[in-house]
Amino acid sequence: MIPDIVAAGGQTVGLRWPSHAFFQSLIRECGFPLAAPSANPSDQLSPTTAEHVMAGLGERIPLIVDAGPCAVGIESTVVDVTGKRPRILRPGIISADQIAQATGLIADESTTDPEGALRSPGQLSRHYSPKARLEIWSWDSDAELLDRVTRESIHPERLFVLTHSRIPTESIPAQISFMPDDPEAFARALYGYLHECDDRSGALVVIEKLPIGSAWDGIRDRIQRASAPAVRLF
Repeated sequence: MIPDIVAAGGQTVGLRWPSHAFFQSLIRECGFPLAAPSANPSDQLSPTTAEHVMAGLGERIPLIVDAGPCAVGIESTVVDVTGKRPRILRPGIISADQIAQATGLIADESTTDPEGALRSPGQLSRHYSPKARLEIWSWDSDAELLDRVTRESIHPERLFVLTHSRIPTESIPAQISFMPDDPEAFARALYGYLHECDDRSGALVVIEKLPIGSAWDGIRDRIQRASAPAVRLF
């Protein structure tokens, strides 16, 4: 029987068999299922290195096992298999097209428990957010990018632009980083760049609009949630 605390108030539980050799060995040595939360404060950037975990949780945890940086970079794909058709609850690097090839047709409507509990981590409207404001831009020329950056009136040391399609040839008053145009490489680099922006007291992070295609769905989901407005409680 699965304890209610593991289901987080819902009626289902997520199961995972990690690909990392260390955790496979750990699970085998334990001889029982392990339940664990993410290694970061709620709704903040996920860690991809042991250093990120230390910065986020510090002395609140007694031990950090450093088994190297995350190989994928963003959180895993979560699939609901309780219905007649598999349903993607959280997109990841394993795309909906790949899931469909393995299982057949997948459902596309949203799923919620009767009491409204989230079926999966990562379904909050705002999640994975850096401390800096994050926005998604598209631009047709260096002049357009320069104009938009200038209108922000932010010191160049605190404005970060992550672009993947081309390196600006004009001087842009911002910290420009060229991201890989391959989705898997982009995913591996994304959170590391966002953590760096936070470490350097970034005020605004601009990410160039992503290409179309299911291979980018997981990354698109993350940056859309990270750029969502913060909810203020009064």
